[in-house]
Amino acid sequence: MSTPQPTVTVVIPAHNRADHVGEAIESVLSQTRPADRIVVVDDASTDATPTVLRSFGARITAVRSDVNIERGAARNLGVRHSDTDYVAFLDSDDRWAAGKLGEQLRLAAPRRAVVTPMRQMDGHGDLYGGVLRAAPDAITRLSVENSFPGAGSSLLVSREDFAAAGGFPEQREVQGSEDWVLLLRLRAAGVQIVTTQHPTLHVRIHAANSTGSAETVERCMLSALDVIDQEELVPASARPELHARTRAVLAAMHARDRSWPRAYRHSRAAWATGARRIAAVGSARAALSAARSLYRG
Repeated sequence: MSTPQPTVTVVIPAHNRADHVGEAIESVLSQTRPADRIVVVDDASTDATPTVLRSFGARITAVRSDVNIERGAARNLGVRHSDTDYVAFLDSDDRWAAGKLGEQLRLAAPRRAVVTPMRQMDGHGDLYGGVLRAAPDAITRLSVENSFPGAGSSLLVSREDFAAAGGFPEQREVQGSEDWVLLLRLRAAGVQIVTTQHPTLHVRIHAANSTGSAETVERCMLSALDVIDQEELVPASARPELHARTRAVLAAMHARDRSWPRAYRHSRAAWATGARRIAAVGSARAALSAARSLYRG
């Protein structure tokens, strides 16, 4: 007697993505191991996204939120419309290579979530650059940095494990770091996180990326830190390095954008919270030096 094959729902949140959501859906429909269900959550789109979704007919399940609830809540809503063994997530401006689900499902199991390496593509969908993959110690590094690139668009996890972990955070100010918080919640719930070999996620880098600006990244990363601390998702011994690394990243981003007051403030905070003990000291020190010389004039 053959073993029943696991079932999987793909959840795609979409807000004003008429230009790209069709390509995302087509990449799921083209999987060599088909999804059992595709749920697209139209998160209060005001463009032609609903028209694009209707063009797919019964091949997808379209769920509409008349109020913009943002990515975390939209994904959670999509999961509530699923009844499969596993759920997988794809952002509406990204796409998957054809073997993505099949490779993940061969590794997936209860209490084992699977992510994939990724490549970047431009606004036209042309790939560029090398493969971005999690480091061998990524599960350990997760305590101090978001160490699984693109996880919000590549994660496949048991629906029961997802529910037990509490799903994605829904606070609006956390969105942009919501995948990091979810991975920490999964780890805290005893779920192992493993990575496939092949880069089957293609992440689109374009002007409309919601996490592009330093100000947006600052908001979501600092808000994520608050959630991580409140839920005690990171051991107390790792929190100084977590805060120092986060501040160092923000300092470097603001220095890149020549926002010297903010670069200076985050550099000082990184140093004060322990940057001298970690590799992030380099970026914090560089940003601090530049900010000090320019901000003080």
